[in-house]
Amino acid sequence: MKIKVFLSIIFIFLIYSNNYYANNSNRPKVGLVLSGGGAKGFAHIGVLEVLEKEGIPVDYIVGTSIGSIMGALYSIGYNSEQLKEFARSQEWIDLLSDYLSREYRNAYEKNEIDRYLVSFNLSEDKGVSLSAGIVQGQNVMNTLCRLTAKYHDIDDFSKLPIPFACVAADIASGDEVVLKKGYLPEAIFASMSLPTIFAPTEIDGKLLVDGGIINNYPVDVAKEMGADIIIGVDIQTKPLKKEEIVELTDILGQMFSYMGYEKYKENKEQSDILIEPDISGYSTASFSNEAADTLIERGKIAALQKIEDIKSLLAKNNVPLLANTNSYEFDDDFEVDYFMIGGMQKTTLNYTLAKTNYLFPGKYNFAKIDEGVRRLYGTNSYDKAYFRISGNDEKTLSLIVKEKNTSTLNAGFNFNSTDKASILLNLTFRNELFKGSRLTFDAKLSTNTMFGMSFQVSPSYLPEFYLGASFKNLNIEIFDKDDKIASSDVQYLVGEFSLLELFGTNYLMNFGVEGEYYKIDPLFAEKLVFSLPSKEQSTLSFFGQLRFDNLDDKFYPKRGFDLEAKFSYASNKADNIIKNTTTPILLYNFRSALSLGTDVCFIPSVYGRLLLNDNSDIFKSNAIGGTEQTILLDYHLPFIGVKRIVLTKDKTMVVKGELRVKLSLNNFLSLIVNGATHFNKFEDWKSRELIGGFGIKYSIRSFIGPLDFIVSTSDYSKEFNFFVNIGRWF
Repeated sequence: MKIKVFLSIIFIFLIYSNNYYANNSNRPKVGLVLSGGGAKGFAHIGVLEVLEKEGIPVDYIVGTSIGSIMGALYSIGYNSEQLKEFARSQEWIDLLSDYLSREYRNAYEKNEIDRYLVSFNLSEDKGVSLSAGIVQGQNVMNTLCRLTAKYHDIDDFSKLPIPFACVAADIASGDEVVLKKGYLPEAIFASMSLPTIFAPTEIDGKLLVDGGIINNYPVDVAKEMGADIIIGVDIQTKPLKKEEIVELTDILGQMFSYMGYEKYKENKEQSDILIEPDISGYSTASFSNEAADTLIERGKIAALQKIEDIKSLLAKNNVPLLANTNSYEFDDDFEVDYFMIGGMQKTTLNYTLAKTNYLFPGKYNFAKIDEGVRRLYGTNSYDKAYFRISGNDEKTLSLIVKEKNTSTLNAGFNFNSTDKASILLNLTFRNELFKGSRLTFDAKLSTNTMFGMSFQVSPSYLPEFYLGASFKNLNIEIFDKDDKIASSDVQYLVGEFSLLELFGTNYLMNFGVEGEYYKIDPLFAEKLVFSLPSKEQSTLSFFGQLRFDNLDDKFYPKRGFDLEAKFSYASNKADNIIKNTTTPILLYNFRSALSLGTDVCFIPSVYGRLLLNDNSDIFKSNAIGGTEQTILLDYHLPFIGVKRIVLTKDKTMVVKGELRVKLSLNNFLSLIVNGATHFNKFEDWKSRELIGGFGIKYSIRSFIGPLDFIVSTSDYSKEFNFFVNIGRWF
């Protein structure tokens, strides 16, 4: 009897279930349409939270721009809480730029990237040109790759947990492009690539940009997919009045308001439920945690005001409410068996593996993959590098790269009160002569001019070969306390051949041979405290150098340290040798950054130059004075409170400390103290001479580089020295 009752219950349940799912599959379909609007799209999350909690079913999602990001993530299983966490956990300024922390750039590129203010592409057909967008989208693409990793294998977006589509525009033809297939991160990025800000994305031979310029509220796309009921969220800025147009973001918003306006009106009329969150006071660029919280809350309020209308409409159409159990789960570690790379023409597979440190097969997670991608991007050989994971049991990690234009013109600018204005022009040709090669030409136009060239070849798994030469025409003034005692023009030519090895992103080691030639024009002097040197001299040196640099910022570091040590053995040849004919030299420099809190940082430095012979000629003499922005050659050690240049003895060592306080977002105040000791022989240590100096620096971080104002003095000098620096130095 009990068995019969049990079987009857099961039978009734199966009939009910079949009828329910049959009715459910035949019911009207609900389409969710999310408009574009930049940072105002945080309001989408609030709307999704309400729909989710109220059990509103969503059968299709269509989005444009920020709507495509939120819509795509929701379609693959992210719930509103996970989207909130995503919105609040991002460093949006870094994410929406191509910013890469210095720790991921190799030790050679760190120095290069810090010199330039602007870069231009060079090509035979276009000549000098800017990139197609200010931002290539490196960080955005890799974030999207990580967030969607479980669905990299799905090329048809209708097969996602919730069928999805997004809208982009073909910038060449002006046509609307609805993306329903392909690689999901590429489709999302294409839909959000605001013209002139982001570089276009090439998909199927089309250059695609933000779909908002054509169809920012794509109700028609949702209907074409099969949606019968449209719930739309519109965060588009309404046309502004003349007096309201003040900032660049206002202009961009106004442009989007008028582009595709007729289609926007038609789509708006086709909405069954239109949710319009209050976005007043916020723009497309309001990316901050405070803005996110406020806009999410406003999205919730707007959705709650419409929720009864939504429920009534669904009930009228026999659409049942459903419990939402969305939750996107991340894998921790997974085995990767194979590796592929696409987009390479000028670089090689071995080069890629060497820079990423990937080994296959191996165990990977997203942090490890991301670190390798960042290291590869940090070589500065690529405009963009991102990843794709495919396969189930046997996974393949694929890298997709967009190689950087092989020829670039780079420029830097600096003004300081010692050397006045300086302009740096650089031509860089990557992979032009050989794969993995780099040819550069430098010209510094200044009071102290410089011309240089270098050529590097990076064979796979072997040290790099480096060949370089530079010529400097220097005006040197020598001081004794506050009095100028001599001045001269010096022509300096140096050539180098070395083997260079990069270890990871922070270490650089090289060793080789260096030839130097000096020529001193007539020396004008009121009084001299040293013997007159020969007018010309050449030097041949064998050297080894080690460099470690993991400072997070060259100009305003908060953590890390920079270590450089160079030992050279120089053999001199001159018209008349003044002192020894050989000179062993040790040059060292250690600088660290220690954070003492959110706004306070201590930066200690220890550096010096030791001539390990008891006596050396004037060409190799040590000198101190000036700031790090004004050093001339490696014999010259910066020293606050002393004018450039004061000659010192063969063994010169400096200790420096800077206590920097952050006054506001881009304003800093520093107290600087330094001390130097110098002597000729190690046995003279006890009778060494000591010099102490201190200064106060006010610095402003700007888009052209630091703006520094320094006042300093020392016990060696009787005067206060005033120094101004504008821009990056080189």
